[in-house]
Amino acid sequence: MTLDRTATRTVGLGLLALGVLALVSPAVERLLPTEAAVEGLGNDYLLVAAIGALSLAGTAGVLALRTATGVTEARPPAVEAVERGTPGRELDAALAGLPTVRTTARERAVHGRLRAAAVATVAETARCDRAEARRRVDRGEWTDDETAAAFLASDDLEPPSLARRALSELRGEHWFRRRVDATVAALERRREVRA
Repeated sequence: MTLDRTATRTVGLGLLALGVLALVSPAVERLLPTEAAVEGLGNDYLLVAAIGALSLAGTAGVLALRTATGVTEARPPAVEAVERGTPGRELDAALAGLPTVRTTARERAVHGRLRAAAVATVAETARCDRAEARRRVDRGEWTDDETAAAFLASDDLEPPSLARRALSELRGEHWFRRRVDATVAALERRREVRA
């Protein structure tokens, strides 16, 4: 296919160069049998029409050849999937592997929901307003469970120290899950006392 394309291109460029030379050089024009062709066809318009018909026939021939053999275009290599880096991504991954450096957004959301539930429960069971209930939760006075009281004592979720977290891991429990379970149990006990 490359040879066909090269041959077609060479013939086309050669004819174009010959036509341009015939226009600018009378010597080249005399080499072409144009006058004989015009006399043979009857007039110069028919000569131009014949050249156009030959061009169309050549184009149709190339198209027919491509249709019969198929187009074998060079295919560019597959684009490699380049993963774009996100600023801080490596740091996030490194921090995620550390035991107590930070808390996740999901853990903070659960903490916030439990804190709100504790404030509502204390307000209901102690028959006080929400501001007073919040103060009791902040001071840890809403339950006798130290884990639950410490867990909800602040709006910010503070992860345990490395030592406490390591101890939790040795016991086979997740520090956050243990705190959530203790808090839910404390909330249930408080509601049961009220009922």
